Amino acid sequence: QKISRKPFLMDIKLKADLVRDLIKNRLISSNRFLECTGRGLRYSIQLKGSDKDLFARFVTKCCEEQASLIVDGKWHRFTFSPQLDFPVDELVALTNIFCDIFLEVDKKNLHRRDFRPSDDLQKRY
Repeated sequence: QKISRKPFLMDIKLKADLVRDLIKNRLISSNRFLECTGRGLRYSIQLKGSDKDLFARFVTKCCEEQASLIVDGKWHRFTFSPQLDFPVDELVALTNIFCDIFLEVDKKNLHRRDFRPSDDLQKRY
């Protein structure tokens, strides 16, 4: 069924712009961040640099283990799609958690320390 109520659609657009800008502003300092694109509340965060897949899979694991936050990170990007009716404060909080983990893994190169996707995440995909 197509969603066509203008107030609802405007709310989605405002939330999407807010979260996309937050992601860009938080991750711009990372050498791994390339771009954040998407439509509505479906985001794709493009990565750059070497071992992108290993980095993406490790951040995915950390998000799940540290914050029970489910994101899809593999190959050269992350994708996530929060629930359309999430309150703005929850969207901001979840986005900040993701960005904190992303930046921490990037800063400390944690993904390069004894992490083997085939042992950990590969089984899930």
